[in-house]
Formats: sequence, C-alpha cells, structure tokens
Amino acid sequence: MRTKIPYTEKDLVKIAKRDNNTKRPYLLVNPLQGKHFPAAPSKTLSLLRCLADKLYRRHAGERLLMIGFAETATAIGAAIACHSLEDLFYLQTTRETVPGAEYIYFSEAHSHATEQKLAKNHLKEQLSQVDRIVFAEDEVTTGNTISNIVRLLREEYGTHLKFGIASLLNAMPEASLGQFERDGIICTYLVKVTPTDYTPLLERYTYEERLRKKPSPDGSTLPAVRTISGYINTRIGTSTRHYQESCLQMIRGLLRHADFSTLAGRRVLVLGTEEFVYPPLLLADCLERECGCAEVTFHATTRSPILPSAEPDYPFFNRYRLRSMYDEARTTYVYNLKPYDQVFVFHDAPQASVAGLSDLYGALRDAGCRDIQLLQWRN
Repeated sequence: MRTKIPYTEKDLVKIAKRDNNTKRPYLLVNPLQGKHFPAAPSKTLSLLRCLADKLYRRHAGERLLMIGFAETATAIGAAIACHSLEDLFYLQTTRETVPGAEYIYFSEAHSHATEQKLAKNHLKEQLSQVDRIVFAEDEVTTGNTISNIVRLLREEYGTHLKFGIASLLNAMPEASLGQFERDGIICTYLVKVTPTDYTPLLERYTYEERLRKKPSPDGSTLPAVRTISGYINTRIGTSTRHYQESCLQMIRGLLRHADFSTLAGRRVLVLGTEEFVYPPLLLADCLERECGCAEVTFHATTRSPILPSAEPDYPFFNRYRLRSMYDEARTTYVYNLKPYDQVFVFHDAPQASVAGLSDLYGALRDAGCRDIQLLQWRN
C-alpha cells in the first residue's frame, strides 16, 4: 500500500534569485529544510525522517552506503543515514581540505562553487559490504551532477555498482527518470516538481542594494569559544551509530556544563556553518524539546549568493556578506537575520578565522542579537 506523503510543492518550494549566476538564475528554497531559510528544528527533522522512511521502504533488504552532497544536503544525508535501523556508513562530499584524505574530484556545473570532492580513504572497503550507494540531495533538476559522480565511481570501482538518489524534490523530466532507472540509479523523492522557467516570476521583484549588508565593526570583543570534544568528521566517513551517539553525547555534555534553564521563554537561534549542519540541527531540536523556549529557529551560513527583496512574498528579506571562518579569503552569506534573545553559533573549523568569526558576530549584533555564544566541536 502506498503511503501518502504529507507535503506538497507549496510546502517545500519558494523561489529566489541567485546573484550573478547565468547557468541557473533561480534557486528552489525549501522553507522547512533549515539551511538557507530559518526553520523550526522539529519540522526539519520530521521532513527528513519522512524521506528516510520512503527510502528504506523502497530499498528494503538492501545494504546501503549514504553520501550527502555539500553543502546544502549534508544534514539531509546524515539524518537519513542515522534514521536507519541498520548501522550504515555515511560520507559527505566536501569543498574543504581534509588532512590525509585522498579524493575523487567531480563538478557541479550549475553551482556557485563548482568543484566537489569525495574522500575515498574508506570507500573500497565499504563498497565491498553494500548493495547500493545512495546520494542525498535537496533537489535534483537534471541529474547531471549525479551522472558525473556515478561515472567516476564506476571507472574507479567497477561497472557493477548500483546507485540511488534520495531527495526532497525532483524536477527531472520523465524520460531522464526512466533512463536513470534503466542505468541502475533509483530515484526516491517526496515531491515531484514540474520543470519551470522561473525567470518571469523573478523579474517581478525589486532587489534593493540596502538589503545586501556587510557587518559593521563595532569594536566588541568576541566572546570566548566553548569547545566540545569528541568530534566526528563526516568528510572522511563514519559509522552512523557512532556518529549519532557522538552527537548526542556532545549535546548531553553541553547540557551538563551550561545553564540552559535561562532559555525558558526566550527566542533562540542555533546557527550552523557551511557544511557543518547536522550536529547544530540536533542541538536546536534538543533546545526546542527540553528548554521551554518561546521559539527555537535553526539554519546555517552558506556559500550561496542569493539576492534579497523587501517584497512580502519573497523568501529573503536581508543578506549579510561574510568572510568564511573556514577560509577568510572565501565569501559566505547568512540570510533573514532578526533579533533573537540568544544565539548559538556552532562550527567545526579546526582553526576558525578571527575575521570570519568577527564578521558573523558583527552581523548578528547588527540584526539586534545581543547574547551570542560561540561553540566549536573538535577532536
């Protein structure tokens, strides 16, 4: 019996204009995903568990290896993998450099940052134990990126490999979907989106320069960074049971050593950073469930340049341009900041750039946030 999916295209799709991207001028923004757009963590996790349930029903009896695409789908992949009743191997693609990693390089042609890497240190060993590799994505439009990495993996590890895609949205034409199935690439998704030219829609909006902000230096001293040990780096891969337990142990440690009772009745933001999304999402979910907050919101900084607009039906009303705390020569962004009573910025940068931290801290203060804590998960 087919299970009814409790989401529609209207629930999961808002349209935004990319900044200076001629390859794909629009972005499908998912208001429940908790990446670009602030979301309640409980709603984000419910959405991802719904996709996980559908995936595991479709691949019942198969041993899966899960790969999440950076940076937008790292939490999607981790949440799906950790929702399995089996202990899976989870790995994410990355644009960062991991010491000691050997890579397969591939491209994501429509992206603002085209080069992607997949660490292969443990891949050969893991592939001998699984029936299928599943790629996790937020949305699949053409399937070209998946085709690219499938080709490279088959060249490296054998043409017998079978693949799958788990995505929140799928906009592939029916002919392309059929070709993927014949090629051993099974697509699982929550909502089918009709391929659409959104250019006329985006031309209706005015994109004002005043909404594209840089943080104002105010001379404030950065707060001390609270470090938590036990870090697991999914860029080189991990057992999902080990990863989930490490995340929960990290959160329990925070709850033991910090007074979260003061959050009762307060509006709280947990902000992840670039590829580091799933552990902050779990922290936000814990605060939402256990601390009596008036509101808990979660999202993350991103490399994606998107234009904001003040018009009421457009998804982004402000944008802050930042130097990345992972590499201050890199530009990142954070969207839709507003005043919160308490903010937790959570990152996994081994040596966070002071300039990047200062930019993000300044943006939060510009937006009216005053109580800001910096958290780092590290070895």
